[in-house]
Amino acid sequence: MPHDGFIDIRVEKGEEKIPKLLLLMEKHNIIVDSVSLRKPSLDDVFLHFTGKTIREQEVTGKDAMRQRRRAWGHKR
Repeated sequence: MPHDGFIDIRVEKGEEKIPKLLLLMEKHNIIVDSVSLRKPSLDDVFLHFTGKTIREQEVTGKDAMRQRRRAWGHKR
């Protein structure tokens, strides 16, 4: 997706795809100034599978724990 002159492309095995993408860009006369490769972090993977960041999940978990404590306290 383009952003301020940058393109963010997410693919598996990026180290193998970069040369192919560069050849494709050259074929279509697209100038590439630089390329960087970033492996996904644990938070990236968590977000992909849950739709939430780890911090959002921690907050949700803490809120649920507080609610359980309150409910338990009221049952006494």
